[in-house]
Amino acid sequence: MRFVWYWLALLALGASCVPAVAAQSWVVVPVVVGSSDDADLSASRARAVIGAGIGKDARVIDAKTARERFETRGSTAPVAATHGDIDQLARDAQQALYHVAMGLYTSASADVERVVARADRALESLNRETLAARQLLDSCLFIVRARMQERKGKAARRQALECRRLVPDIEPDASMHPPDVIGELAAAEAELESQRPASLRVTSDPMECPAFVQGRNLGSTPLELSRLGPGDYRIQVECVPGEYGRVHRVTLGHARTIVHVDSHFDAAVQSGDGVSLRYGSAAAAARFALRHGIEVGRLIGARYVALIAPEPAGDGVIRISRLEVENGKVLAQVIARLDEAHEIVRLPEVLAALREGQSTDFSGEAPAPIKPAVTIAAPRTEAQSSDGFDPAQGAAGNRAAYADAESREAPGLAAWTLGAAGAAIHVTGWVLYAHHLGLEADYRKVRNLDDSSEALRRMARIDDFELAPPLVAGGGALLGTVALPLLLPQSDVNGVPGWSIGVGLGGLALAGAGAGLLVRGSGCDDFDRLARCDDVVTTTHLGALLIGAAVPLLSVPVIHFIRSRGGSTQAALSVDVSRSRVALNWRGTL
Repeated sequence: MRFVWYWLALLALGASCVPAVAAQSWVVVPVVVGSSDDADLSASRARAVIGAGIGKDARVIDAKTARERFETRGSTAPVAATHGDIDQLARDAQQALYHVAMGLYTSASADVERVVARADRALESLNRETLAARQLLDSCLFIVRARMQERKGKAARRQALECRRLVPDIEPDASMHPPDVIGELAAAEAELESQRPASLRVTSDPMECPAFVQGRNLGSTPLELSRLGPGDYRIQVECVPGEYGRVHRVTLGHARTIVHVDSHFDAAVQSGDGVSLRYGSAAAAARFALRHGIEVGRLIGARYVALIAPEPAGDGVIRISRLEVENGKVLAQVIARLDEAHEIVRLPEVLAALREGQSTDFSGEAPAPIKPAVTIAAPRTEAQSSDGFDPAQGAAGNRAAYADAESREAPGLAAWTLGAAGAAIHVTGWVLYAHHLGLEADYRKVRNLDDSSEALRRMARIDDFELAPPLVAGGGALLGTVALPLLLPQSDVNGVPGWSIGVGLGGLALAGAGAGLLVRGSGCDDFDRLARCDDVVTTTHLGALLIGAAVPLLSVPVIHFIRSRGGSTQAALSVDVSRSRVALNWRGTL
């Protein structure tokens, strides 16, 4: 028993120290004004110098990792389909039709696999061409036809749903496909609706912009789509005429998913060489870069952002801002001068001031303290106005407009309530276990009396109560495990952080101890005169309680592992209350 309580106390202490031992990672984000190659080169060089300097005392997320994280969790630049892609798709589609007509279904499947692979590389642009989108749909439906001729009804139905996911709005050509194939697609859509299909809402800032799903223009924001099949989708919102929007990838299940696209932020962010921000004017950069820098840091999963922006007041002068991502604060700003070789003058002093949170101007003869920006305005909701965005200005002008990044929610009240409820219920289970021990002690006081009636009565009380502690504690552990993806902080390291592995190992030890007690109890060979096992530890189900307590601890490294493999870092739980219902809504993944 002493060993078990020692482990519980040690794990509780370790959990309380988790935020303190998390790595303090940085990401360096350059700001480019204009479109000159010199500006890009200077920004890239400044990022390398600042990153190397900060990296001597803290962990800096390199440019490649930053880009990969941003594109996994945020958005990617659209990939343009070439004329060769479109021509090859048409040839493969014709080849697939020929093989289906000849009954060569294996060859037809290979043809369609090539079509889908080619389309997947640039689906967001390939499907813009209606002819190409129809050829993709036709190729996909050829496999539906093949599966039906092979009398594989379930496979045909699954393929029909996949065809509709790839091309969500075009109806099949009756002259190209037999009625039973067209009917199978209609039946698949009807079955999907009866089985609670995926629902997608696309909003944007500003509203009333064209929204593209899988490259197809399905309407303007806010856009509601209520009959989508589960799977991966690509979403673009294009508020700037003539310019493709960045691609936001979502995986839909049998639930409602909301995607908010801030087209202003999309217009500014660049993810080619690392992640940077580009603006059409120095005024726009000075006004909006801090907000965008915070959003970049959130998507990448950094604790701090070193934002490097040119000073509009003087040529060869830059301002480096240290941003705290979690609270959206400017901790320090340092103004530095570049020499003729574009190297930062007095670099060690600049880095020291940045690390120590001292806002200083090093561009003059002597360092001088400055007053940094202290707040970053809260982002607007989709219901609020979005002044300052004029489609008539074109892409360059709109990049200079003000921008509000979508709020990446901190754990909300519902999440904290769920976690607190789980902890409280789990603790209640242990309190009930203490009461169970009391009942056992009362029984043992009378079990050796000549008159066994009182002992049997107390034993009956134990039997009626003995499952309550593990059931209550297990329910609390389950609630706590569900709340963990909402409450765990984003890791600042690649892969699974060390502290997370330590927590998981503690859970493994706890689960091992519990399993050992359960095995020990199943082989009890020491019974009292009333045929009750004399081992208190096993008869009180301590093993089950320990395993229940281990489940949340074991889930911590699992959650971080899933995140490191590309899962979303943002999850949120909200409660909708109306007169007719109370609903819990989960947004995001682990």
